[in-house]
Amino acid sequence: MVDLPGRWPDRYPTALLLVRPDQHVAWMGGADARPDALLHTVTGRLAAHQR
Repeated sequence: MVDLPGRWPDRYPTALLLVRPDQHVAWMGGADARPDALLHTVTGRLAAHQR
């Protein structure tokens, strides 16, 4: 995790980013993000509450 306050607010107007090693933004969200939904989004798997 890297905190870059004020560096990219015009490009990424969210509090949190998940960036792949190839620099592709896999996910953007805020402090209200749900970890299970995030994992579902980035892995394509079902979240625990959806099984």
